[in-house]
Amino acid sequence: MDYKQTLNLPQTDFPMKASLAQREPEMLKKWEDMKIYHKIRESAKGKKPYILHDGPPYANGNIHLGTALNKIINEFGKLYLNGSVYKGKKPVYWCATCKTALAEAEVEYADHHTPSIYVKFAFATDIGQILPKLAGQKVHMVIWTTTPWTIPANLAIAVKDDFVYSAVKINGEVLIVAKDMIDYCLDAFGYRDKEHEILDEFKGEVLEGQKCMHPLVKRHSLLILAPFVTLEAGTGAVHIAPGHGQEDYEIGLEYGLDNYAPVDDAGMFTEDVEHFAGQFVFDANDNVIKKLDEVGALMGHVPMQHSYPHCWRCKKPIIFRSTEQWFISMEKNDLRKKALAAIDEVEWIPAWGHDRIYGMVENRPDWCISRQRLWGVPITVFYCGRCKNELLTKEILDHLVALVEKGGADVWFEKEPKDLMPKHTACPHCHGIEFTKEVNILDVWFDSGVSHAAVLEKRADLSSPCDLYLEGNDQHRGWFHSSLLESVGTRGRAPYKSVLTHGFVVDGDGKKMSKSVGNVISAEDAVAQYGAEILRLWVAAEDYTDDIRISDVILKRLTEAYRRIRNTSRFILGNLYDFNVDADFVPYDSMTEMDRWALHRLQEIIRRVREAYERHQFHTVFYTLYNYCTVDLSALYLDVLKDRLYTNRAASAARRSGQTAMFTILNAMTRLLAPILTFTAEEVWASLPGWREKEESVHLTQFPEVNTQFLPSPLRIKCVLFLKRTWKTFALF
Repeated sequence: MDYKQTLNLPQTDFPMKASLAQREPEMLKKWEDMKIYHKIRESAKGKKPYILHDGPPYANGNIHLGTALNKIINEFGKLYLNGSVYKGKKPVYWCATCKTALAEAEVEYADHHTPSIYVKFAFATDIGQILPKLAGQKVHMVIWTTTPWTIPANLAIAVKDDFVYSAVKINGEVLIVAKDMIDYCLDAFGYRDKEHEILDEFKGEVLEGQKCMHPLVKRHSLLILAPFVTLEAGTGAVHIAPGHGQEDYEIGLEYGLDNYAPVDDAGMFTEDVEHFAGQFVFDANDNVIKKLDEVGALMGHVPMQHSYPHCWRCKKPIIFRSTEQWFISMEKNDLRKKALAAIDEVEWIPAWGHDRIYGMVENRPDWCISRQRLWGVPITVFYCGRCKNELLTKEILDHLVALVEKGGADVWFEKEPKDLMPKHTACPHCHGIEFTKEVNILDVWFDSGVSHAAVLEKRADLSSPCDLYLEGNDQHRGWFHSSLLESVGTRGRAPYKSVLTHGFVVDGDGKKMSKSVGNVISAEDAVAQYGAEILRLWVAAEDYTDDIRISDVILKRLTEAYRRIRNTSRFILGNLYDFNVDADFVPYDSMTEMDRWALHRLQEIIRRVREAYERHQFHTVFYTLYNYCTVDLSALYLDVLKDRLYTNRAASAARRSGQTAMFTILNAMTRLLAPILTFTAEEVWASLPGWREKEESVHLTQFPEVNTQFLPSPLRIKCVLFLKRTWKTFALF
């Protein structure tokens, strides 16, 4: 007798080999023919929408499309009319190569070689009147800087009020430096082995208001107090050029210093700069050092390499330069305060995103929103030809927005001012009727920051704020940041309820991908070799909160993990070949205890996976289901169940109980896997036995709910102990 014929051996057409690269295009064609996306949308009607606002968008399409552009102009107009926007001369990031201002998000940091120098400034006032021990001495303040080219723009020297400074006499002159930096400075000056004497020690506050002589220019340098002076490097005295640094500018305002920046758009010194007129600022570093040495003011010169801001377009080092620009005030209308409050109301994923963007907003300067470009969204402000005052009213804005919506942004550049304004417009200051237009354009980050208004508030099926913004973690200072400030400034709230950030893709060793290094893996190549399914699995399996590693080794490892899941599904399908869901389904109370334990365990998996999806922890979803397949199912439950499935009478209650449990498990598992293994879940779904209410596609179903009927704790304990004993018994053979 052939006993094999008496066994209920698995039978299935579900292939062991996935052949993803070949089958996926076929599946895509099938979905297209069945209009799956339309059916998904139809099946979701009436349900609460979850809105992911994708981005950040850029104005790199047809500039004549005015539907979105008019929103940008309108939002800018709102901020201008509520007093948040102003035009002023302040230091901004400036690219001398591109000849434009840059936003913080347009600045990249890279190593840069610069000279660091120590320079002495002789006192012009009689320091002996406030420090008698220094009477009759040649006294100098000594500063340290890594930007020698800014020395011609020096207007002040800053010290810290509560730092202790020492007057050190050496080589017949007195040098004032911070007490804690004496040894460091003597080394830098080359004076380590020279005899020196400490004539006096005093708090920095006593120096406020004193004056020194600029070493290269016939003007004074004012001694001021500043909170940002540190003892991390240098002398404890900071060179201040208000036209070339944000902190310098802000402290300069407090002391009434001029916002002086003698550098043109191309980064060349202007004609009024003695010794260096016409020189490019970085090229002038050596000449400034040489001149300081000639006049005896150079105390030390140490080349150094440090992280320095570069332009994201041309990759060249940039400068801080005071120019006339348009700004959104962080203080006017309490924008900073409101933005910080809005940040606290948003869910940040991962949680450290909150502190990162909070610190950025808390400390950021006013937002420079103008750019010196010939293309882009215009800053739609007019100027009176007679009195030069700015002009933009609600009536002018509405008129202009309508023109832009109809004809695109080019109308601003194509039409004369009188054709862009309502008829009979006159200057409210001098009643002039001749006007000119602003020539600068808006920062593209303002463009992208307005996308919530252009998209979420434009369509009837969407709403604002959206549920989620998702982008790389560099967007805390980019799209997340600009969207927050724009929305808070015009609506008093954030445009999003939650924000998810991810790291960047690196190779298997954690190194940045580079074509020159040869460690780049293209998505197209990966799909061709492994299938899109494995690439999706890689995305889900990695912890996106850190940089995400990819390599052939990683993809092969995930391919093996995929096979485990596929083979588990195939085993179950093979044992459901004679299972009629509508006729053979066994009620829970009639199932065996082991099968009821299996359903109990399934509910724990469903709960954990659903919670992980809700928290956007996709790697938890994958590893939970993978471990469930390999440990709970393949190595334990299905292994124990195998004898009953193969040897019991086909229609026996015990076998049907096991089939009911397996069907329930695979039905739920397939739906839980569908967002990650999109193609495979559909393939499994099609191979599941049919039933009266079976949907055409797994993607037309919903996640399984936790069935509390399957969660009796005493049964769980009893069955777990039983299965552990059984597993130990099997392990002996």
